[in-house]
Amino acid sequence: IVFPLADSPQLRNGAAAAAAAVARALPPETVCHLQPPNSLHVSVFFVSHPSDVRTDTVHRAPHAVVGSECLAPSAEAVALEREAVRGTLEKAKRRPKMQVERVAFSRSGTLLLLFVEEGGKVRNLRNDLREALPGAPAKQPNILHASLLRLLSPTTLPADAVERVDRVCDEWTQRLRGQAWEPEYLWFVLEREFATVSGERTRFRLQ
Repeated sequence: IVFPLADSPQLRNGAAAAAAAVARALPPETVCHLQPPNSLHVSVFFVSHPSDVRTDTVHRAPHAVVGSECLAPSAEAVALEREAVRGTLEKAKRRPKMQVERVAFSRSGTLLLLFVEEGGKVRNLRNDLREALPGAPAKQPNILHASLLRLLSPTTLPADAVERVDRVCDEWTQRLRGQAWEPEYLWFVLEREFATVSGERTRFRLQ
């Protein structure tokens, strides 16, 4: 369950430009993955997770066993989860108000666009989704961020490359910090590959 940046072209384009600038600052031999601009998103809630696969979160179904033939949820389970999300959003009070805080390169090799929020509406939404989907994984997003780029190279970046990347992050933080974002939509996505938001999706308009 995600907030897509695709519905905010100015923010999406700025985030994609920041990622491209960081990619240019990396050593030529570095292998990285740039998240496609229309796939950029902030994760709100995991109905399932590769490390903790769930197939029916409304009824607290037993965890799926990796390697079994039962990793995919049934059409009935997905329909129930979708309706649980719909019902939760109908009770939510207004869309959240967020602002860009900074662009940061994490130790894990992921470039992040970090947000802060006024009023705790996302926190409340996450709590409400936990109640509506009690069988969802224990591991859930706890910050507001969009992943822009991931290093795929196994080696650690040299110190001069880290300095270049940090400078680019600082430059784009100055450009993007304070940019307001009120997500207009929330997507419920049946992902084919984790963190790609590629797959069947239901688009819910936020109040």
